[in-house]
Amino acid sequence: MRTRSTISDEESAALSLILRAGNYKAVRIELSLSEVMDNLKLGTRDLVRVLRGLADRGLVRLIRLPRATEEIFIGLVREELDALDFRYLEDGLPESEYVSSRKTLADQLSMTPEHAEPIPPLEAAKLFLRLNLALERLLILKEPSQLSQSSELPGELLHSRDTLLPFREFIRKRISELTSKKKSPSDPRDEKRMRMMLLFSQVGMSRLTNAKEIAQDLLDELDVLEARYLLEEVSQTDLMEKKEALVNEISKRMTPQLPADKDFADWVQVLNSRLESLRTLSERGVVAEYVSKALSKDLSEDIGLIKSHISS
Repeated sequence: MRTRSTISDEESAALSLILRAGNYKAVRIELSLSEVMDNLKLGTRDLVRVLRGLADRGLVRLIRLPRATEEIFIGLVREELDALDFRYLEDGLPESEYVSSRKTLADQLSMTPEHAEPIPPLEAAKLFLRLNLALERLLILKEPSQLSQSSELPGELLHSRDTLLPFREFIRKRISELTSKKKSPSDPRDEKRMRMMLLFSQVGMSRLTNAKEIAQDLLDELDVLEARYLLEEVSQTDLMEKKEALVNEISKRMTPQLPADKDFADWVQVLNSRLESLRTLSERGVVAEYVSKALSKDLSEDIGLIKSHISS
């Protein structure tokens, strides 16, 4: 991400041109980019960089760009977002710096809502964790009567699923774009970028593993807390507050890491196991058909997605 504090000569020239076109007033103006490029002697990609620099400093606000120019703009922003994500995953970039820097970059995509991220991967990781924890709690049930004691589970699962859906669709679109690039000369970083997108599609910006592998003690505390709630030993308010704290502690142990093919292969086994357990629960009548159908669809799609993009 750019950190320059001084304005470049090209940015200064572009700003002067824009100010003249607006008669030095804070107004909305339309400019012919071809004329701007001729005037400044810049190519399209360089002009986009200049406009982004001015927008970064709050000197201009970009409202709309021609389609071809917009694609370059989006590409440059995504390149910087991906580079920042790689730094966080691989180099231990402090979270506070990562979050603020990423928001500044991601906000630039608001000009084109269809390309904007629904939520950042770090926020998605928390939602994925809640979804996976609820799913694991569901899959340990044995009889329909047990579900009555955890009647909120199906609703919690479907709510988490629906909340994550826009993010999952956004990431799948990016994966599809990367896949199509394989047919033409591509950036050598695309293979690593694909692994990162696959990670985002499963757990957001988190470690690709089961929470019980690294936080069984906290999961046990969560079970005890919910049992105490059923026995009316804790109020619903206390339950939600303590549950939130436990989930946050579990999240801290899911240290972000860019996965290797083996990690994805192990994750496929986890997904297959969940899918089989879900089918068994559905056959026993523990899980309603509409819940089983929705969750099975997601699990099957995730298995197919990973298998189609990792090495044999």
